[in-house]
Amino acid sequence: MNEDLPIQGNTQRSQRSFMDQSIAIGQSSSVINDHQGPVSSRKTVRESVIGSQICKFFSSYLPLALESDNADSKSIMSTTSGLKKKAAAKTKKKTGTTANPVNATEVFSWGSDLNGQLGLGLMGGNSNTLQPTPKYCTYGITIKEIACGEDHSAFITQDNFLYSIGNNQYGQLGIGDSSVKFKNSPTLVETFVNNEEAKGVLSVACGNGHTIISSLTGHVYSWGDSRNGALGLGSVAANQYSPLKVSFEGAESPNIVQISAGKSHSLALDGFGRVYSFGSNQEGQLGVPGRALEQVPVLIPNFNDMAQMVAAGN
Repeated sequence: MNEDLPIQGNTQRSQRSFMDQSIAIGQSSSVINDHQGPVSSRKTVRESVIGSQICKFFSSYLPLALESDNADSKSIMSTTSGLKKKAAAKTKKKTGTTANPVNATEVFSWGSDLNGQLGLGLMGGNSNTLQPTPKYCTYGITIKEIACGEDHSAFITQDNFLYSIGNNQYGQLGIGDSSVKFKNSPTLVETFVNNEEAKGVLSVACGNGHTIISSLTGHVYSWGDSRNGALGLGSVAANQYSPLKVSFEGAESPNIVQISAGKSHSLALDGFGRVYSFGSNQEGQLGVPGRALEQVPVLIPNFNDMAQMVAAGN
């Protein structure tokens, strides 16, 4: 059985220390992850009780502006693009309690929550799920990376575990259960628990209906919608509900250090500065002319082993 994280809200908000750690942008929603450094906000705040949790709403329709009392103590560590949400988070460094443990990350999210992709524990599947102002909740763990797809999200914990939230129509949550249509709270992707080959999750990216990760050992796993080859698994069933390892020709240990997911294609960067692409090539997005799609990773030959980062758009 997949493990769902409990959702907690904060009843008090004071000046705390954090740095912006990661930002993920979807098509119509957002998420943020912060960590260390004094920050204050000038937005007015109102509280709303949702079920047993208390979340806070900021009165402006604009994204929450956070200002550091020390400009050198706040830096954005990473940014990813997805399709349907925005999110952010911050990790508290003060003494913890049972309700709010030490280093528990507060996740800020806003936008569309139609499939529960904001992770707020609300009931999805109706039209009253827009969250136009940021609100935050905590799951009692430390989060170091977040990603947003069209209508699902995923994050990596400090212990290199992976959790997913939102739509599961194509299996993009990776929980191995086709009967689960969506999840409105984070669910553990159990494939990477005690996985001796992966050793944990290094990076995650969410596409339109697929998810892809790189492991601590440099392997790549993917799951979800494979119709355009975006999983890089070759000719497989249209929906993959559990993570499968991607093979790279001529590389038993591919040493992938970063991945990125577009709407229906994916990119992978290895430790030697080489870039691989797979998926739809309708607009030439794979960087390799010829076919309309590639079902397995192909090497883009133009970088002379000098690439440092990759990012895939819509």
